[in-house]
Amino acid sequence: GVGQLGGACPAQGRCWTHPVQQGQEPERGLVVSLFQDASEQKMVQVRLLLHGSQTVLGDVASDSELFVTEEVVVRPLAEVAGLCHAQLLQRPWVWAQRQQHFRDDEALRKANDERREAGQPLHYIYRSYYQPSQGMFCALPPGLLDVSKGAYVEDPSKPISLGLLPGGAGFIKAGVEYRIGDVMYLHPQTFDDDLVPRKAIKKEGGPKASKAKKGRAQRKAGVTPAASGGVTDPMDPAFDSGEASVPDYVKGKSSKGGSNLHLRPFAVAQLVECHSARPGAAALALQLPARLTLRRLYRPEEVSKAASYRAGWWDL
Repeated sequence: GVGQLGGACPAQGRCWTHPVQQGQEPERGLVVSLFQDASEQKMVQVRLLLHGSQTVLGDVASDSELFVTEEVVVRPLAEVAGLCHAQLLQRPWVWAQRQQHFRDDEALRKANDERREAGQPLHYIYRSYYQPSQGMFCALPPGLLDVSKGAYVEDPSKPISLGLLPGGAGFIKAGVEYRIGDVMYLHPQTFDDDLVPRKAIKKEGGPKASKAKKGRAQRKAGVTPAASGGVTDPMDPAFDSGEASVPDYVKGKSSKGGSNLHLRPFAVAQLVECHSARPGAAALALQLPARLTLRRLYRPEEVSKAASYRAGWWDL
Protein backbone atom coordinates (compact mmCIF):
# COMPACT_ATOMS: atom_id res chain seq x y z
CA GLY A 1 0.00 0.00 0.00
CA VAL A 2 3.03 2.33 0.27
CA GLY A 3 5.72 3.03 -2.32
CA GLN A 4 9.09 4.68 -1.82
CA LEU A 5 10.10 7.57 -4.08
CA GLY A 6 13.36 9.29 -3.22
CA GLY A 7 12.54 9.58 0.46
CA ALA A 8 8.88 10.46 -0.21
CA CYS A 9 6.10 8.06 0.65
CA PRO A 10 3.14 8.16 -1.81
CA ALA A 11 0.61 6.19 0.26
CA GLN A 12 -3.10 5.89 -0.50
CA GLY A 13 -5.01 9.11 0.01
CA ARG A 14 -1.93 11.35 -0.25
CA CYS A 15 -1.57 13.93 -2.99
CA TRP A 16 1.25 13.72 -5.53
CA THR A 17 2.41 15.89 -8.43
CA HIS A 18 3.36 14.89 -11.95
CA PRO A 19 5.73 17.07 -14.04
CA VAL A 20 4.38 18.93 -17.09
CA GLN A 21 5.70 21.53 -19.50
CA GLN A 22 6.99 24.79 -18.08
CA GLY A 23 4.29 27.40 -17.54
CA GLN A 24 1.50 24.85 -17.04
CA GLU A 25 -0.17 23.72 -13.84
CA PRO A 26 1.39 20.42 -12.66
CA GLU A 27 -0.76 17.32 -12.71
CA ARG A 28 -1.97 16.57 -9.19
CA GLY A 29 -3.86 13.61 -7.85
CA LEU A 30 -4.85 11.55 -4.83
CA VAL A 31 -3.22 8.14 -4.66
CA VAL A 32 -5.86 5.40 -5.01
CA SER A 33 -3.77 2.23 -5.34
CA LEU A 34 -0.20 1.03 -5.92
CA PHE A 35 0.51 -2.11 -7.96
CA GLN A 36 2.83 -3.80 -10.44
CA ASP A 37 1.86 -4.49 -14.02
CA ALA A 38 2.65 -7.64 -16.03
CA SER A 39 6.21 -6.44 -16.67
CA GLU A 40 6.70 -5.87 -12.92
CA GLN A 41 6.85 -2.11 -13.41
CA LYS A 42 5.62 -0.21 -10.35
CA MET A 43 2.50 1.81 -11.16
CA VAL A 44 0.33 4.25 -9.24
CA GLN A 45 -3.37 4.92 -9.79
CA VAL A 46 -4.54 8.40 -8.85
CA ARG A 47 -7.72 10.46 -8.87
CA LEU A 48 -6.92 13.76 -10.56
CA LEU A 49 -7.26 17.08 -8.73
CA LEU A 50 -7.68 20.27 -10.75
CA HIS A 51 -6.56 23.71 -9.68
CA GLY A 52 -9.33 26.29 -9.77
CA SER A 53 -7.73 28.00 -12.76
CA GLN A 54 -8.21 24.75 -14.74
CA THR A 55 -11.99 24.82 -14.18
CA VAL A 56 -14.73 27.17 -15.38
CA LEU A 57 -13.67 29.55 -12.59
CA GLY A 58 -10.60 30.56 -14.57
CA ASP A 59 -8.56 33.43 -13.15
CA VAL A 60 -11.09 34.19 -10.40
CA ALA A 61 -10.32 30.93 -8.59
CA SER A 62 -8.52 30.78 -5.27
CA ASP A 63 -4.80 30.00 -5.43
CA SER A 64 -5.08 27.50 -2.60
CA GLU A 65 -8.08 25.34 -3.60
CA LEU A 66 -8.11 22.14 -5.63
CA PHE A 67 -11.15 20.26 -6.91
CA VAL A 68 -11.69 16.50 -6.95
CA THR A 69 -12.64 15.05 -10.36
CA GLU A 70 -14.12 11.78 -11.56
CA GLU A 71 -11.10 11.01 -13.75
CA VAL A 72 -8.79 8.24 -12.53
CA VAL A 73 -5.47 7.69 -14.34
CA VAL A 74 -2.51 5.31 -14.04
CA ARG A 75 1.08 6.59 -14.12
CA PRO A 76 4.47 4.88 -13.64
CA LEU A 77 5.67 5.40 -10.09
CA ALA A 78 9.03 6.61 -11.40
CA GLU A 79 7.32 9.61 -13.07
CA VAL A 80 5.92 10.98 -9.81
CA ALA A 81 7.62 14.31 -9.11
CA GLY A 82 6.88 14.38 -5.38
CA LEU A 83 4.23 14.89 -2.75
CA CYS A 84 1.85 17.82 -2.68
CA HIS A 85 0.66 19.34 0.59
CA ALA A 86 -3.14 19.15 0.27
CA GLN A 87 -5.74 18.29 2.86
CA LEU A 88 -9.47 17.70 2.86
CA LEU A 89 -11.32 20.69 4.28
CA GLN A 90 -14.18 19.63 6.54
CA ARG A 91 -16.02 22.28 8.51
CA PRO A 92 -19.22 22.38 10.54
CA TRP A 93 -21.39 24.88 8.65
CA VAL A 94 -22.82 26.81 11.60
CA TRP A 95 -23.10 30.58 11.74
CA ALA A 96 -21.30 30.86 15.09
CA GLN A 97 -18.01 29.71 13.50
CA ARG A 98 -18.02 31.95 10.41
CA GLN A 99 -15.57 34.38 11.97
CA GLN A 100 -13.17 31.58 12.84
CA HIS A 101 -13.42 30.20 9.30
CA PHE A 102 -12.58 33.62 7.91
CA ARG A 103 -9.50 33.87 10.12
CA ASP A 104 -8.35 30.40 9.03
CA ASP A 105 -8.75 31.29 5.36
CA GLU A 106 -6.88 34.56 5.83
CA ALA A 107 -4.03 32.75 7.61
CA LEU A 108 -3.74 30.28 4.71
CA ARG A 109 -3.64 33.11 2.16
CA LYS A 110 -0.91 34.95 4.04
CA ALA A 111 1.13 31.77 4.53
CA ASN A 112 0.90 30.95 0.82
CA ASP A 113 1.98 34.50 -0.08
CA GLU A 114 5.09 34.02 2.05
CA ARG A 115 5.76 30.60 0.48
CA ARG A 116 5.36 32.07 -3.01
CA GLU A 117 7.86 34.84 -2.27
CA ALA A 118 10.31 32.29 -0.86
CA GLY A 119 9.90 30.04 -3.92
CA GLN A 120 8.34 27.22 -1.89
CA PRO A 121 5.38 25.00 -2.87
CA LEU A 122 1.97 26.25 -1.77
CA HIS A 123 -0.38 24.45 0.60
CA TYR A 124 -3.78 23.45 -0.78
CA ILE A 125 -7.21 22.39 0.42
CA TYR A 126 -9.90 20.41 -1.42
CA ARG A 127 -13.56 20.01 -0.49
CA SER A 128 -15.70 19.95 -3.67
CA TYR A 129 -16.39 17.56 -6.52
CA TYR A 130 -16.03 19.06 -10.01
CA GLN A 131 -17.93 17.70 -13.01
CA PRO A 132 -16.57 19.50 -16.07
CA SER A 133 -19.14 18.02 -18.47
CA GLN A 134 -21.83 19.91 -16.53
CA GLY A 135 -19.71 22.81 -15.32
CA MET A 136 -20.89 21.95 -11.81
CA PHE A 137 -19.34 21.95 -8.34
CA CYS A 138 -21.03 19.78 -5.72
CA ALA A 139 -20.41 17.95 -2.46
CA LEU A 140 -18.11 14.95 -2.53
CA PRO A 141 -20.09 11.72 -3.10
CA PRO A 142 -20.00 9.40 -0.06
CA GLY A 143 -17.15 6.92 -0.21
CA LEU A 144 -15.46 8.56 -3.21
CA LEU A 145 -12.23 9.21 -1.31
CA ASP A 146 -12.27 5.99 0.72
CA VAL A 147 -8.95 4.40 -0.28
CA SER A 148 -8.27 2.55 2.96
CA LYS A 149 -8.32 -0.84 1.19
CA GLY A 150 -6.12 0.31 -1.69
CA ALA A 151 -8.38 -1.39 -4.24
CA TYR A 152 -7.90 -0.68 -7.93
CA VAL A 153 -10.71 1.44 -9.38
CA GLU A 154 -12.02 -0.08 -12.60
CA ASP A 155 -12.85 2.15 -15.55
CA PRO A 156 -16.58 2.94 -15.68
CA SER A 157 -18.48 1.21 -18.46
CA LYS A 158 -19.36 3.44 -21.40
CA PRO A 159 -23.00 4.57 -21.40
CA ILE A 160 -25.34 3.33 -24.12
CA SER A 161 -25.28 5.89 -26.93
CA LEU A 162 -28.58 4.90 -28.57
CA GLY A 163 -31.20 2.29 -27.69
CA LEU A 164 -34.62 1.48 -26.22
CA LEU A 165 -35.33 0.88 -22.56
CA PRO A 166 -36.90 -2.49 -21.67
CA GLY A 167 -40.67 -2.66 -21.90
CA GLY A 168 -40.98 0.48 -24.01
CA ALA A 169 -40.36 2.68 -20.96
CA GLY A 170 -38.34 5.13 -23.05
CA PHE A 171 -35.04 5.36 -24.86
CA ILE A 172 -31.42 6.39 -24.44
CA LYS A 173 -29.62 8.81 -26.73
CA ALA A 174 -26.08 10.16 -26.25
CA GLY A 175 -26.07 8.70 -22.75
CA VAL A 176 -29.23 10.62 -21.71
CA GLU A 177 -32.27 8.64 -20.59
CA TYR A 178 -35.70 9.78 -21.83
CA ARG A 179 -38.79 8.22 -20.25
CA ILE A 180 -42.50 8.32 -21.03
CA GLY A 181 -43.90 11.70 -19.98
CA ASP A 182 -40.60 13.57 -20.33
CA VAL A 183 -40.64 16.83 -22.26
CA MET A 184 -37.79 17.22 -24.75
CA TYR A 185 -36.36 19.54 -27.35
CA LEU A 186 -36.46 18.56 -31.03
CA HIS A 187 -35.00 20.00 -34.19
CA PRO A 188 -36.91 23.06 -35.45
CA GLN A 189 -37.90 21.24 -38.67
CA THR A 190 -39.49 18.25 -36.90
CA PHE A 191 -43.09 19.49 -37.30
CA ASP A 192 -42.74 21.20 -40.69
CA ASP A 193 -44.84 18.59 -42.54
CA ASP A 194 -47.85 20.95 -42.67
CA LEU A 195 -46.06 23.61 -44.77
CA VAL A 196 -47.89 24.46 -48.01
CA PRO A 197 -45.97 23.73 -51.25
CA ARG A 198 -45.19 26.91 -53.17
CA LYS A 199 -46.20 25.33 -56.50
CA ALA A 200 -49.74 24.93 -55.19
CA ILE A 201 -49.82 28.62 -54.20
CA LYS A 202 -48.76 29.69 -57.71
CA LYS A 203 -51.47 27.54 -59.33
CA GLU A 204 -54.08 29.21 -57.15
CA GLY A 205 -53.09 32.60 -58.54
CA GLY A 206 -50.95 33.71 -55.64
CA PRO A 207 -48.44 36.54 -55.99
CA LYS A 208 -45.31 35.67 -57.93
CA ALA A 209 -42.15 35.62 -55.91
CA SER A 210 -39.94 38.62 -56.61
CA LYS A 211 -36.18 38.38 -56.67
CA ALA A 212 -34.33 40.15 -53.88
CA LYS A 213 -30.93 41.70 -54.23
CA LYS A 214 -28.24 39.85 -52.42
CA GLY A 215 -26.95 41.95 -49.54
CA ARG A 216 -23.34 42.08 -48.43
CA ALA A 217 -24.06 40.12 -45.25
CA GLN A 218 -25.80 37.41 -47.26
CA ARG A 219 -23.00 37.20 -49.84
CA LYS A 220 -20.43 36.87 -47.05
CA ALA A 221 -22.34 34.11 -45.28
CA GLY A 222 -23.32 32.36 -48.49
CA VAL A 223 -27.04 32.55 -47.63
CA THR A 224 -29.57 32.41 -50.43
CA PRO A 225 -32.22 35.12 -49.93
CA ALA A 226 -35.70 33.73 -49.40
CA ALA A 227 -38.33 34.93 -51.80
CA SER A 228 -41.52 36.53 -50.55
CA GLY A 229 -43.71 33.85 -49.05
CA GLY A 230 -40.86 31.31 -48.85
CA VAL A 231 -39.13 29.54 -46.00
CA THR A 232 -36.73 31.83 -44.13
CA ASP A 233 -34.80 29.12 -42.30
CA PRO A 234 -31.56 28.15 -44.12
CA MET A 235 -31.49 24.89 -42.13
CA ASP A 236 -34.83 23.87 -43.65
CA PRO A 237 -34.50 21.61 -46.74
CA ALA A 238 -37.22 23.72 -48.36
CA PHE A 239 -35.19 26.92 -48.00
CA ASP A 240 -33.19 26.49 -51.20
CA SER A 241 -35.82 24.58 -53.16
CA GLY A 242 -38.60 27.05 -52.35
CA GLU A 243 -41.27 24.49 -51.48
CA ALA A 244 -43.03 26.14 -48.55
CA SER A 245 -44.50 29.37 -47.18
CA VAL A 246 -44.48 31.08 -43.80
CA PRO A 247 -47.43 32.36 -41.71
CA ASP A 248 -48.97 35.65 -42.83
CA TYR A 249 -47.99 37.54 -39.68
CA VAL A 250 -44.32 36.81 -40.36
CA LYS A 251 -44.39 38.25 -43.92
CA GLY A 252 -42.89 41.68 -44.28
CA LYS A 253 -41.12 41.38 -40.96
CA SER A 254 -37.90 43.34 -40.74
CA SER A 255 -34.98 42.14 -38.64
CA LYS A 256 -31.68 43.66 -37.66
CA GLY A 257 -28.70 41.87 -39.16
CA GLY A 258 -27.14 39.82 -36.37
CA SER A 259 -26.55 36.40 -34.94
CA ASN A 260 -30.28 35.55 -34.64
CA LEU A 261 -31.06 36.16 -38.32
CA HIS A 262 -32.93 33.20 -39.88
CA LEU A 263 -32.69 31.20 -36.63
CA ARG A 264 -35.62 29.25 -35.19
CA PRO A 265 -36.10 27.87 -31.67
CA PHE A 266 -36.12 24.16 -30.94
CA ALA A 267 -39.46 22.41 -31.14
CA VAL A 268 -40.87 21.09 -27.84
CA ALA A 269 -42.78 17.84 -27.37
CA GLN A 270 -43.74 15.29 -24.70
CA LEU A 271 -42.88 11.63 -25.12
CA VAL A 272 -46.12 9.60 -25.15
CA GLU A 273 -45.09 6.19 -26.50
CA CYS A 274 -41.90 4.40 -27.49
CA HIS A 275 -41.78 1.02 -29.23
CA SER A 276 -39.80 -0.96 -31.75
CA ALA A 277 -40.53 -0.36 -35.40
CA ARG A 278 -40.25 -4.08 -36.11
CA PRO A 279 -43.61 -5.86 -35.75
CA GLY A 280 -43.49 -8.67 -33.23
CA ALA A 281 -40.00 -7.85 -32.00
CA ALA A 282 -39.20 -8.58 -28.39
CA ALA A 283 -39.13 -5.60 -26.05
CA LEU A 284 -35.42 -5.61 -25.42
CA ALA A 285 -32.94 -2.84 -24.83
CA LEU A 286 -31.11 -1.57 -27.94
CA GLN A 287 -34.04 -2.68 -30.14
CA LEU A 288 -33.65 -0.44 -33.19
CA PRO A 289 -35.12 1.11 -35.24
CA ALA A 290 -37.80 2.59 -33.01
CA ARG A 291 -40.93 4.71 -33.35
CA LEU A 292 -41.80 7.54 -30.98
CA THR A 293 -45.23 9.01 -30.38
CA LEU A 294 -44.99 12.65 -29.33
CA ARG A 295 -47.45 15.26 -28.09
CA ARG A 296 -46.45 18.57 -29.62
CA LEU A 297 -46.33 21.65 -27.40
CA TYR A 298 -46.71 24.97 -29.21
CA ARG A 299 -44.82 28.14 -28.41
CA PRO A 300 -47.07 31.22 -28.24
CA GLU A 301 -45.48 32.74 -31.36
CA GLU A 302 -46.34 29.55 -33.26
CA VAL A 303 -50.03 30.07 -32.49
CA SER A 304 -50.48 33.74 -33.33
CA LYS A 305 -48.95 37.16 -32.81
CA ALA A 306 -51.68 38.02 -30.28
CA ALA A 307 -50.98 34.87 -28.26
CA SER A 308 -47.29 35.70 -28.29
CA TYR A 309 -48.01 39.21 -26.98
CA ARG A 310 -50.20 38.00 -24.09
CA ALA A 311 -48.13 34.95 -23.08
CA GLY A 312 -45.50 34.76 -20.39
CA TRP A 313 -41.87 34.07 -21.12
CA TRP A 314 -42.08 30.33 -20.34
CA ASP A 315 -45.63 29.61 -21.54
CA LEU A 316 -46.35 26.70 -23.89
